[in-house]
Amino acid sequence: MQNFGITSPFILIPVAILLSTFAGFVNGTLLTRLDLPHPFVSTLGMKNVLWGVALLITSSKTIGFTNKGVDSTLWIGRATFDINIFGIELLTGFPVSFILVLVVYVIFHVFLNHTALGRQIYCVGGNPEAARLSGIRSKDVLTVVYMISGFMCGLAGVVLAGRLNTANTASAATYD
Repeated sequence: MQNFGITSPFILIPVAILLSTFAGFVNGTLLTRLDLPHPFVSTLGMKNVLWGVALLITSSKTIGFTNKGVDSTLWIGRATFDINIFGIELLTGFPVSFILVLVVYVIFHVFLNHTALGRQIYCVGGNPEAARLSGIRSKDVLTVVYMISGFMCGLAGVVLAGRLNTANTASAATYD
């Protein structure tokens, strides 16, 4: 989107996260509605399809973000701050991305332990057939789980792009 002159972090970050959430929805729908044989093979295939799309979009080139107007978008991955108490420096260079990890942890702890959907996720993860027989719509819960996974991958991608200061289609190739 940078190539089209869109540099607002309030547009770029949500679009990246929404697209990855949609990819998770497609994965979940393919696995639960089409009853594909194994999730590992299906999601690995989807990763290769999306990697190919990324190569086509970027023309197999690395996109650098330096002085392109998107520096404000990348603060999540590279911003740091200092922790001072009564004028004494306790930590210097503390990364904002670590604070993001803590916030995500707290949100998902509350979500999984204190909501009905969170308890259903535990039930379906333990025994999908028993969960289905007890009235939980296992396929819908699994689709939501894949969407959450896509959301988290999008968030990780935004942080990684900020840390590397580039968008490279091969930057996370070894994270399979």
